Amino acid sequence: MEAKLFAKEKLDEGLVVTAGTLNPHTPKQIIPSSAVSIWLGGALDQSADRSNSRSD
Repeated sequence: MEAKLFAKEKLDEGLVVTAGTLNPHTPKQIIPSSAVSIWLGGALDQSADRSNSRSD
């Protein structure tokens, strides 16, 4: 989740963002810049739901 928030901040700054796993994590996952918005989509919505439920 922390990586996704960081990537979103960089996108908001207008930077081109790619993401991926670091060695030795397997399976290796690479998210190209063209797919970052999809990668961010569900997780950021879930984090917003969790933060809203904490404030209730």
